[in-house]
Amino acid sequence: AVLATNAAFWEFIYGPQVDQEPDGVKLYTYALFAASVGALVLYARYMEPLIKRWMWVVVAAIGGLMLESYANQGSWLAYPHVFS
Repeated sequence: AVLATNAAFWEFIYGPQVDQEPDGVKLYTYALFAASVGALVLYARYMEPLIKRWMWVVVAAIGGLMLESYANQGSWLAYPHVFS
């Protein structure tokens, strides 16, 4: 999953003419992020209270980064390597 979100990996496959990530990679990154957050929410009931609070703090921080990315770049995950 981490390899597929790395820009160097896609440049190796598509060549140096790739300025931005292909649309398939963006959709894959969104799906990977959604699956990860979904797993966190589903398994939150099994976590200890302290861990659960920290999980929500981290999810809120990532949500804030996503809002900043959307406000500045017009994309929820403008820099997928930051979010992976």
